[in-house]
Amino acid sequence: MATKPRFLDLVRERIRTKHYSIRTEEACVGWIKKFIFFIIIVTLLKWVNLKWNNF
Repeated sequence: MATKPRFLDLVRERIRTKHYSIRTEEACVGWIKKFIFFIIIVTLLKWVNLKWNNF
């Protein structure tokens, strides 16, 4: 049974299919990683703030 490809692997594959530069691939994947990290941090901070206010 094959596992599902990871999201960033799909992004890399799509960029390579379109024959973009390796630097473009690195930049896009880097921005996506930073965005996902930012969303996780913001979500955690909101959750902690909510829990703290309810305490």
